[in-house]
Amino acid sequence: MEMNDDKWVPDEETEDEYDSDVTMNETPLPEVDKEFRESVLKAKHSLYDNIVLAPELGTQDAQNPKIIVTYMANLNNFYELSKRAQTRADNNNIDLSVFPEQSRQQIRMVLDWISNYFRNNNIPDTIPYTDYIRNSLHDYQFVQDNSFE
Repeated sequence: MEMNDDKWVPDEETEDEYDSDVTMNETPLPEVDKEFRESVLKAKHSLYDNIVLAPELGTQDAQNPKIIVTYMANLNNFYELSKRAQTRADNNNIDLSVFPEQSRQQIRMVLDWISNYFRNNNIPDTIPYTDYIRNSLHDYQFVQDNSFE
């Protein structure tokens, strides 16, 4: 568009001409597996329960803001490990000792699932999982349901 006497005048080419140069892929991305979503959510709940809800209610420890910082640091560690698992890396040597003991088995299960899925599928199939992992473990750490379905 160009300006002519303080009015916008459309270019000779229409938007339809621009759109014709783009090839659209109408195939929708696959949905994220329901069991996987539930496993990630269960791991998040486990971390929350064993960090944020662990101190007895009404005590000084329960009011300490460091609890939230610890929870966020654990979620960030979980997120970083899940990114590593997406590279098809071996999860056997991962040290989960930074996580509460009660959460380790669930976290290990999620990391193994991610690693196996990414090892056995192609990139178009893994994109929704990468997005889901980033949204639930990194971008929206305090969302405690499956809002990202």
